[in-house]
Amino acid sequence: VGTVSGVGAVYGVSSGTTTISYTITTVSCGTATATRIITVNSTPVAGVITGPGSVCTGTTITLTDATASGGTGAWSSSNTAVGTISGAGVVYGASGGTTTISYSVSSAFCGTATATSVVTVNTTPVAGSIAGPGSVCTGATITLTDATAFGGAGVWSSSNTAAGTVSGAGAVYGVSAGTTAISYTVSTVSCGTVTATSVVTVNNTPLAGAITGPGAVCTGTTITLTDATASGGVGVWSSTNTAVGTVGAVSGILFGVSAGTTTISYLVANGSCTVAATAIITVNTTPAAGAITGPGAVCTGATITLADATAIGGAGVWSSSNLAVGTISGAGVVYGVSAATTTISYTLSTVSCGTVTATSVVTINTTPAAGTITGPVQVCSGTTITLTDATAVGGAGVWSSSNTAVGTVDPTGVVYGVSAGTTTVSYKISTASCGTVTATTVVTVNTTPAAGVITGLGAVCTGASITLADATAIGGAGVWSSSNTAVGT
Repeated sequence: VGTVSGVGAVYGVSSGTTTISYTITTVSCGTATATRIITVNSTPVAGVITGPGSVCTGTTITLTDATASGGTGAWSSSNTAVGTISGAGVVYGASGGTTTISYSVSSAFCGTATATSVVTVNTTPVAGSIAGPGSVCTGATITLTDATAFGGAGVWSSSNTAAGTVSGAGAVYGVSAGTTAISYTVSTVSCGTVTATSVVTVNNTPLAGAITGPGAVCTGTTITLTDATASGGVGVWSSTNTAVGTVGAVSGILFGVSAGTTTISYLVANGSCTVAATAIITVNTTPAAGAITGPGAVCTGATITLADATAIGGAGVWSSSNLAVGTISGAGVVYGVSAATTTISYTLSTVSCGTVTATSVVTINTTPAAGTITGPVQVCSGTTITLTDATAVGGAGVWSSSNTAVGTVDPTGVVYGVSAGTTTVSYKISTASCGTVTATTVVTVNTTPAAGVITGLGAVCTGASITLADATAIGGAGVWSSSNTAVGT
């Protein structure tokens, strides 16, 4: 258990107790001994840690130290963020890295001894989840990703390369209609292999063909478009500019709304696979003649202006059906030539959408002409003259006198002299449509003389004289005369 030297040095040999004695001997007085019990405790030995040197994250290994002795052992980890260890020596991999695992043996009197072992924690691969579209069209690609995978660089693969292939970057190319399982495999040397999979459907890409039919339509009319060569799905018609033209989704019948262009599409869909054929259609304006506005009559020698503000489709052309009655200018000005009617037309012509015409009947009324009054310009009071107006145009005129106290005129143009003076005689022609015109002439009425009654003696002696008078005479200064100057002068 223990030995002691001559100087009292006790050396522990093995655990246990031993009685150490100190004896004094004298010649004269004999021997005396002192004793003390010494306990020898075992010095702890850490031994050697045995077990795996690595563990995968999320899994455990068990370490042991069978050779340790001398006290009670305790396990510990230098980096618990990487790996932890239980009291039973079970190491749990928390995250990739290394940690030093210690087994320490301690005694109250003889200190502590520690054995260590470095444990590597390797990442256990996780396949994560493949994200991206679940289908692809033949001849097209989609891109899949696996952002949640970790533990190493993954490898993409396709279970059916006749349906679809996948590149190292996760780009799936549709080869032919069908399905294929796309896999993303993550492998590690220490912690094995995991795989995430996603089934991708490969749909046939439809064929749009070519749109056939007219390339233009007139507003307010329809054309029918077809796409007989399209295949691979159900097609739907659409227009990019419905303010210009609309198209039946199923029928392909296009209606022209307003002038312009619109792109017509025939979209063929097979699931998520679509393809479109397009054609640009021009919508031309269908001319509309509108309504001619303005007066319905004009007088000969005068003008009226007609308009067609509601006409649509371009600049129209004016025309008259009877130029001998009325003419019309390019600005819509009608000139009355002679009394009758003429049909005025406003014609709109387009290259694409034909011709339309609006018409309006215009009556040309005679503009009255007073002509010239002919006949005597003097008349004696109490007598008549006859005036005429053979050159007047426009109807029967009406005669009138401006001064009936001087002279009157009857409906036939007979002027009667009333009293000496002047009067203006008028011949007025009136029309309902073209107004009134008047021809005039000044007529002088002269006094018709009246001899009155000679007064005075009815006899005279030869060689004597008498004086006669005529106070009632009218018409001027009279002249006396004798019918027989041989008798009397």
